[in-house]
Amino acid sequence: RTQIFVMPIDGGEAWQLTKHKENIQSFRISPDGKKIAFTSRDALSEEDKKKQKDKDDAVVVDEKFRMTHLWIFCMGCKKATRLTEGSFTVSDFRWSPDSKSIVYVSRPNTKVNESWNSDIWVVDLEDKKLKLLFKNPGPDSSPRWSPDGKSIAFASHPHSKTSTWYNKLHLIPADGGGARVLLEEFDLNFSSPIWSPDGKTIFWSTGERT
Repeated sequence: RTQIFVMPIDGGEAWQLTKHKENIQSFRISPDGKKIAFTSRDALSEEDKKKQKDKDDAVVVDEKFRMTHLWIFCMGCKKATRLTEGSFTVSDFRWSPDSKSIVYVSRPNTKVNESWNSDIWVVDLEDKKLKLLFKNPGPDSSPRWSPDGKSIAFASHPHSKTSTWYNKLHLIPADGGGARVLLEEFDLNFSSPIWSPDGKTIFWSTGERT
């Protein structure tokens, strides 16, 4: 199973840091260097393990999903704890500048054509509470903290069941509230926001024609 390894930046042998029961899909080190956030799929149930062993490979389409959830690995205690759990799947997570919260994208299942049905959530690492930051009928993606941690920029549009509309830049206070929509008249797509170090400018890439 894929795990997280570490090595000295000036060279030397790498060593294994995590011993998670399932593959680790993606990870990010906290700004203070004390924790690692990572995502991993839910483990197989005992029933599914037995079916695998018996080579009972019949599958009812869209009946079950192995969701991806968010975990935290403590560098000091060398232990992993789970942050999210439930009938949703997590992606595109980012640490807050103060290492106290994580913003992430959530959607109901792992189907590719359900990617439009996504929302922005924040989890506080101290009380482990999940907070819905932004929800609308269309897709919400690529949340990124401002350098001062006061705002979150993300891409979104309000049209459901489609990925062909142009996303617009949204700004929302990190502690919640109404989102401000920018680039309303800009006739190209907005993608992932990239904040300048001083927090005054947001860059992004976009496509022109084909």
